[in-house]
Amino acid sequence: MSYKVMHLLNHLKIGGAETLVTEYALHIDKNNFESIYVTLASRNETANERKLIQAGMKIIFLGDEDVFPNASNKFKRMINKIHRHLVFHKIVKREKPNIIHTHLNTNSYVISINSKRNKIKLFHTVHSEVKSAFKRMTQRLSTKYCINRKGMVPITLHTKMQEDVNDLFRIKNSLVLPNAINLSRFSNPNKKRRETMNSLGITTDNLFVIGHVGRFVESKNHKLLIDIFAKVKSKRKNAYLLLIGVGQMEEEIMEKIIKLGLQNNVSFLGNREDIPDLMSAMDVFVFPSIHEGFGNVLIEAQAAGIRCVASDRIPKEAFVTNLITSVPLENSVENWAEIVANDNYPKKVEGNLSKHDIRRVIKELENIYLYAGE
Repeated sequence: MSYKVMHLLNHLKIGGAETLVTEYALHIDKNNFESIYVTLASRNETANERKLIQAGMKIIFLGDEDVFPNASNKFKRMINKIHRHLVFHKIVKREKPNIIHTHLNTNSYVISINSKRNKIKLFHTVHSEVKSAFKRMTQRLSTKYCINRKGMVPITLHTKMQEDVNDLFRIKNSLVLPNAINLSRFSNPNKKRRETMNSLGITTDNLFVIGHVGRFVESKNHKLLIDIFAKVKSKRKNAYLLLIGVGQMEEEIMEKIIKLGLQNNVSFLGNREDIPDLMSAMDVFVFPSIHEGFGNVLIEAQAAGIRCVASDRIPKEAFVTNLITSVPLENSVENWAEIVANDNYPKKVEGNLSKHDIRRVIKELENIYLYAGE
């Protein structure tokens, strides 16, 4: 028997949750599972969308059906949201999925689905810190309703998150499924360091390259990152910073860099598909997040063999190898800079990343689909 799995998420832009869900579809056993993707947003022509389409996956964009496209008016946006709920309900009736797997703040869309009568299993992955994930009351209440009334099974990324979800919803059945990456992509990048730097238009040799991957939002702590880089630059004149990602704070961070006179030593690279190649050019990866659900990009950096300096707010499960140095977020910028600028590299890299290999994790997910929530 083939199982039809419907993933529901906000969009398929470049992001941790979106990229992970894309990897699920690319690696799941296609003889036993058919994947359908439904996004609340309109088509965006993103890398993840292209990958799924090239792999023959079906994607349905609810935003393309909006009554008022690109609505800025609050009333029109509300009409669009109601319409998306109705359209999603019709899609479920038409597609008849065996499993609906929701991600991020989408659980309000499955409240009206009669999952028990239609024998649909419901799963929801919590991709961010529990406090942040259920900060919105609508997401918290809709998730609670789906768990209590519809048998939805929460999937968490690590044991601390599992404990927090169980406490929040007063349950005992949430599951743990580690975040996953395609390890081979990061251990064997397509380009070497010099080739990557040339492709970025950076021809100066012997640079000390600091890297960061993350959306320009408060939680990623770019302000501290720039302060750290400025201090490192005062110690190592050849320091250079690569910033990968986009977000609402990007312009503010650009202004801070210009104010500090660092604009010639920083590259804003936007969203990129070639993260393994870019990581091959980095000497150190700096990740001073205020909070993270997991910090999957740290797994990628370790798989790429990069020395990492990360805040102590990152879940300990992301610290898989001895390549990472944990620094208390409260420590001084000077202390951060000293650690970042230090060239001490482990004589021998220790740690096993195989737990996060997509080929292993996808088998665990397949078993969850088959046997959990019975």
